[in-house]
Amino acid sequence: MKFEIRDDITLLKFEHRGFEQLDHAVTTRGGGVSHPPFDSLNLSPFTDDEPENIFDNLTKLFQSDHEHIIMMEQCHGANIALINDKFHDKFNDLRNYYPKLSVTPRISSHKIIKGTLIPQTDGLITSAKGFTLIALSADCPLILLYDPVRNVVGLAHSGWKGCFLDIGGNMLGNMTLFLGTVPEDVIAGIGPCIGANSFEIGCELVEKLKKVAGISRKEATERAILIEDRGILRMDLAALISFNLQKMGVRNIETSGLCTVEREDLFFSYRRRKTGLQTGRFAMYAKL
Repeated sequence: MKFEIRDDITLLKFEHRGFEQLDHAVTTRGGGVSHPPFDSLNLSPFTDDEPENIFDNLTKLFQSDHEHIIMMEQCHGANIALINDKFHDKFNDLRNYYPKLSVTPRISSHKIIKGTLIPQTDGLITSAKGFTLIALSADCPLILLYDPVRNVVGLAHSGWKGCFLDIGGNMLGNMTLFLGTVPEDVIAGIGPCIGANSFEIGCELVEKLKKVAGISRKEATERAILIEDRGILRMDLAALISFNLQKMGVRNIETSGLCTVEREDLFFSYRRRKTGLQTGRFAMYAKL
């Protein structure tokens, strides 16, 4: 991924040339207004951060070019929502979805953020223009799928449960079924997430990998999804996502290689802080 600075905000963008025509980025933690431990570009209303800080951060990041945004009430599942032109009628001041967020953003030069919240969903797909799709994370991999031939995009939040349920493959299947995507045309990006060095697991998770995802311990080790070192088991979630997408025919996959736990200077991390409500969230967004 490559770095880009915009209005004091550090963004990361995928480098594959196919992504050049897609408006997308992964945010980092700098450039916002939130105070520690949310310093400073926390984008999640599902934290204990001050509501006005969250919306100041959203307005600073998206401004008028991204005022129609779609967020998810992420639930570590594999549900995918198809976003079409009908959603243009559903946009309201995004703060209306959160009763505690009844404040006026302090950054008066930016427009009120308009959007909608999709409940119990971890993935979004669309071929419609004018929507900014957003997924939030504090360690979980975020997946971007883009079909430049048909101008179709998909975005997903994929924790270990979502990885085992193959939300990436489910999203690709829905893009194929409803929007005509051919897997071989798709370019995939896997964003910064907890790396294998920081994700030690027990044998029970290995059993779940076999039971839920159908991947044996032997195969997972051969594919570098599982790393065994002196009796310690670690899992590479990005490798698991990549493996599942390759099985479906995706040939172009870019992985960031950045660990959110190790890079405290760039990312929020639930594993590092060990508390959800006191941990900020960074975002991946995409807009056709």
